[in-house]
Amino acid sequence: MLRTTRTAAVIFPNWGAMPGHDDTDTAHRAFESVVRALSSLAPLIQVDTAGIALLATRGPSRYFGGDVAVGYLLHELCTKQALPVVHGIGIADGRVAALAAAHQSSFSDSPCVVPVGSSEDFLGHLPTDALGVCADIDADTIDLLRRLGLTTIGAVAGLTERELIDRFGLLGERLHQIVHGSDVSMLVPDAVPIDDGVQHIFEDPVLISGAVVVALSEPSHNLIRTLESRALQCIRLHMLFETDHGERNERMWHQPRGFSEKAILERMRWQLDGWLGADVGTAATAGITRVQLSPMDVRPIDAQQQSLWGGRQEHVERVLRSISLAISVHADIDITVPEWQGGRDVARVFSQVPVGSVDIRDYVACAERVSIGRGAQQHWTGSVPTPWPAIVFSQPQLVQLQDKDGLMVVITGRHELLQMPSILCVRGGLLDHSARLADVVNYTVQEFAGPWPVEERWWDPIRRRRLARLQLLVQHPHTQVEYLVLLTIENQQWYISAVYD
Repeated sequence: MLRTTRTAAVIFPNWGAMPGHDDTDTAHRAFESVVRALSSLAPLIQVDTAGIALLATRGPSRYFGGDVAVGYLLHELCTKQALPVVHGIGIADGRVAALAAAHQSSFSDSPCVVPVGSSEDFLGHLPTDALGVCADIDADTIDLLRRLGLTTIGAVAGLTERELIDRFGLLGERLHQIVHGSDVSMLVPDAVPIDDGVQHIFEDPVLISGAVVVALSEPSHNLIRTLESRALQCIRLHMLFETDHGERNERMWHQPRGFSEKAILERMRWQLDGWLGADVGTAATAGITRVQLSPMDVRPIDAQQQSLWGGRQEHVERVLRSISLAISVHADIDITVPEWQGGRDVARVFSQVPVGSVDIRDYVACAERVSIGRGAQQHWTGSVPTPWPAIVFSQPQLVQLQDKDGLMVVITGRHELLQMPSILCVRGGLLDHSARLADVVNYTVQEFAGPWPVEERWWDPIRRRRLARLQLLVQHPHTQVEYLVLLTIENQQWYISAVYD
């Protein structure tokens, strides 16, 4: 049974957009100074991500004279640490209510303290979208709640726990706790961890964070595998470092989609870099001699874990083993995964990023990578309409599009067809391995859609681009196999840009 405790949330909504916080590493290193300052009020701080931290207020409230006093003390402390940055302080019964109060506080520039026992009423007036911001509920679930007519958290709270579980499974049980303000997190330092922790003792003190991370790589891997063998994932991890002089640095880390080995090592490096590289007076005075990792909260994998390829964790592991094998054969091999970057050209809407820079076990992050990328614009005028083609050519194939009389089909400057498409001439055929490269296959046009014009950078005489697209349903003259293709005309030349499945 988890211990009930009041929770304080400290958020910096624009932390990642600040100058110098361009990537996750730099943002977390900069946030360490704020976390160390918060540690002067509470012995254990939970970090969700750079810009979001939580702490239990039970001890500080008793010492400083109540939650309101603690709220203003936190507000003053954050103002001193990051003066130009907007921040919010929220205190409530549960984690979600505290985060919601902190977001509200960031607009009013004063702490928001929800009275004891009032978290459910406070959350009830918020829109359902707040569950995504404060409770890590995925966008598909929130969209379904809205389509069911549950537009506020209070409306969701009107359903019974059984009704939510019947519709959402294990996620329904968690939703019921959240909307009723009873999502209790173990933020107190003396909470008993789950008996799957690992401990590593160094024979000689270690002063370099990288050496500690390397030494803990295998123990972290074993920790994750032990949990996965019981179909569990760790979502809250306690990390403790101890020096040769008896100094201790501990932190609670939160990952709603479950920690991977890479995520554990990343947070270990952030915590150590912030401590070992701190200013004189707050930095460690000796090398690290002991590291302890303790899972504080676990969740069944089936609650939300899925695979990028639609299967279970086994399929992801096969891919990771294949990647490791390929790299071991040749160290310079380049393995990449797609990331959305937007645009109008189907060959460039996705960029390729190294597989080592992402976590393919995290299905939510994978879905975000191919849908929003790094915040690239989603909707582009003149872009190819969905659904996306199955095969996209990096180098478009030159073809001829003719009318029934054998004349080239032309699109005017007003984007109008002068002839009706009748024959598509393709050298080597469309995905036809039996055709020779020198052969020209004349496909019969069954249907077509378009044209769709695209005009980019018309103001730039060097980089401007003008083209038009057509979708054609064509049939092979001998096999009668039909293909749906995307054609592009640019500079009075027709090209095949993509083929649909």
